[in-house]
Formats: sequence, structure tokens, C-alpha cells
Amino acid sequence: MGKYVILLTVILFLFFVIKKVKSFFKQMKLENIGYCLVVDKFEKDGKAMVVFQQSENEWTLFCPYKIYLETPLLTRGILTLKDGAFYSFES
Repeated sequence: MGKYVILLTVILFLFFVIKKVKSFFKQMKLENIGYCLVVDKFEKDGKAMVVFQQSENEWTLFCPYKIYLETPLLTRGILTLKDGAFYSFES
């Protein structure tokens, strides 16, 4: 009986360790840019594009149309990129 408890404990431990490692590597792909300012919005080839600026750095990114419509110009918020593409913008 004790062997089964120890085996179950080890299996659960390994399960949660593997789950945490996968989560860690997913977070590694996210790049938190920090507070940015929306300086321009436009449509190009039917896709919404937003220009974000942080001090001297500037990013022109495709973003979901919903965010394009909801975000007014000169809004500050936290920009997050995933693999160099738009992931989220929280104002």
C-alpha cells in the first residue's frame, strides 16, 4: 500500500514539474515591451495597423480590428509582443 502512495506522489510531482516547465517556456516567447504610446492608426491592405512609440523606439504592428477600433490615439498602455508580433495592449 505504501509503495502505491509513493508511486502516485512521484507521478503527480513529475506531472506538475513538466506542466510548470511548459508554462515557463511559453512565457519566454512573450516579450513585455512596457509602457508605450499609440501615435498612429491606419489600415493597410484591409488589415489594421497601429504605431506604438516608447521614447525613441517605434513599432508598427498588425493588431486585431477590435483593438484598432477601441484604442484612441495618444493612449498609454503596456505592449506585449509574442515572437515579434502583436500579442496584447492593456491601457
